[in-house]
Amino acid sequence: MRRGFTLVEAAVALLIAGAVIGGGIIFASRKFVDDGDATKSVTAAGFTEAKVVARHNVLASRNGCSSSDDVAFAVLAKDVAGKAVNVTVCCGAWYKGCAVKTK
Repeated sequence: MRRGFTLVEAAVALLIAGAVIGGGIIFASRKFVDDGDATKSVTAAGFTEAKVVARHNVLASRNGCSSSDDVAFAVLAKDVAGKAVNVTVCCGAWYKGCAVKTK
């Protein structure tokens, strides 16, 4: 009758725990970015009447953002001429901030 864990069992347990913790941190970082961050970024870029029309929490890179972004927002706003424009706002975790991208 043996007692304890083998090295392989301990390594597998650590890998599983690391994957669960890492996934939780990545998922939680998306929750720290809210719609207000997107509208503030669009307003700071010179647009007015910014309104978030869609939020993409999964695969932001498929919505015009880089692979390091966590969330992509589709925003409807008005440019300096008063014309309605569609803008994409790409946001990372709380430490990365947001970038406004026009089409």
